[in-house]
Amino acid sequence: KDRLRNARVTPDDIEAPNDPNGAWAYGTRRSALLEYVEYWINDYDWRAAEKQLNALPHYTIGLRGLKTHFIHARSARDDAIPLLLVHGWPGSIVEFLEVIPKLVGKGFHVVVPSIPGYAWSEAPKERGAGVPFMAAHLHALMLALGYNHYGAQGG
Repeated sequence: KDRLRNARVTPDDIEAPNDPNGAWAYGTRRSALLEYVEYWINDYDWRAAEKQLNALPHYTIGLRGLKTHFIHARSARDDAIPLLLVHGWPGSIVEFLEVIPKLVGKGFHVVVPSIPGYAWSEAPKERGAGVPFMAAHLHALMLALGYNHYGAQGG
């Protein structure tokens, strides 16, 4: 919390009346970031989030030259359908923490990767890591886990 209290948040908000995206086209609005910092200092419960994250099985695998992190929560059912849940740009596996146990309880194997360059996954070393790259990378993950057929959700 001290690091957050001592963080310098600059510059001031940029006014961009002629830009259809407004000041957000230039990055995070200062006023919005300050609201997040205030929330993280006063209201966010990191220990509860840490407990929720640690309740799930995390793994890493070397895949296509990159260390890739993923959660692999398996159903007790042998005939479970594997599901690949992919967070958005930007985003993280946190988007799925509440739904993972529910899906496993309904009889699905659930795979939730941190896409390359996010959280605990290594960032790509070359340009061009767009949608086709991510699709091939995550398909390779599913194949490495033994899933030739699976459902997928993209963020």
